[in-house]
Amino acid sequence: MKRSRDNVFDLERRSPGIAVRHNNLSDMSKVLNRIVYEKGGWTLHMLRGLMGTDKFWAGIREYYRRYRDANASTDDFRGVMEAQAGADLKWFFDQWLNRVGSPVVDWSWRYDAGARKVVIDLAQTQPGEPYRLPVEIEVGDKIEKLEVTQKQQRFEIPEDEMPAAVVLDPHTWTLMYAKFGKQ
Repeated sequence: MKRSRDNVFDLERRSPGIAVRHNNLSDMSKVLNRIVYEKGGWTLHMLRGLMGTDKFWAGIREYYRRYRDANASTDDFRGVMEAQAGADLKWFFDQWLNRVGSPVVDWSWRYDAGARKVVIDLAQTQPGEPYRLPVEIEVGDKIEKLEVTQKQQRFEIPEDEMPAAVVLDPHTWTLMYAKFGKQ
């Protein structure tokens, strides 16, 4: 997934301004491109991370059952996945299929010994509005789930002693270019 993520970033640099879903259906040569496949695949991977594997695959099976040998739209797919997730996913589909580019996250962490907590600072530095990023962070031997929704955000995680490491997105669930800066 890390190599695939790097491929998406490279494609976005070489073909700026292209989103996965677009309105140029009159020219089929512009409909199918590597961003559609690579970032589209990443979008499915992130959807599985967001929904959970069991709900995701139940949604895929239901989508196939319902639309097998028929035409279906992205909104049809979204509807099936929302029913399985029990949540509104419009924000997710809009963000990852209609928006050009990917999030860039500068992040750092420090241990506050007096307060016995890990302090994590994240800044989204890509142009435009912030992405909504459900992301995991590994602190010591535990995984915390965070949701980044602002351009700059601080998270504090209780921890009795300084962890050996803090890892952003340890299981590679989120398509983001993360740059670490030590505090």
